[in-house]
Amino acid sequence: MAIPAIILAQVLDPLRIILLGAAFGLAMLATNKWTGWFALAIAVLALAVVYPLLMGQRGDEAGMAAMVGVLSNALLVMVFMLIRSAWRRF
Repeated sequence: MAIPAIILAQVLDPLRIILLGAAFGLAMLATNKWTGWFALAIAVLALAVVYPLLMGQRGDEAGMAAMVGVLSNALLVMVFMLIRSAWRRF
């Protein structure tokens, strides 16, 4: 599979969106700013690595999905941050 197709499939995955949304919401509730961002970074990396393995991918395919998953998760977190900043502004 081509990298843009993997990114698109991962960004549109509903379970990934829900899990990252929950991690983002919990990170924003943290009282210490750095604790929240650290927990969010761990969640982004863990979801990128573990999720392809749970979906049955093995070997090089899982490695490629994990590397692209970090990018996909970062894009989703960026969208959550844009939504949060728009919500706070209006």
